[in-house]
Amino acid sequence: MGGVKYRRNTNLKHLYDIIKDVEGIRFPFPEGTSLKNAYFMLPVLIEKRDDRQRAFAEQGLYCQMLWPLSEEARSCCKTAAKMEREMLAIPIDQRYDYDDIEQMGHIIRSVMNRN
Repeated sequence: MGGVKYRRNTNLKHLYDIIKDVEGIRFPFPEGTSLKNAYFMLPVLIEKRDDRQRAFAEQGLYCQMLWPLSEEARSCCKTAAKMEREMLAIPIDQRYDYDDIEQMGHIIRSVMNRN
């Protein structure tokens, strides 16, 4: 069973392993980063993010977009602007079990393989 931190870490590693090689998905952290933190979501960078988010949602996976930036923030930091355009937050908190994460991975892979 495990506690909240254990479940979140397990879900993070599990989903990362399923989607780490999916073409069109990048992660906003360096390769080799230790995945030991108890995150509530896995951030991913995806081209055509809005279209992909809709396709995920149509299959039952809601991935949240993070907050919009002001025009001033967009213009002064290209990295932040790129994150705003491409980042989705995939839920991985303790409410999800192994099978839920497997289903999320299946949805993500099927949507991303459509091009």
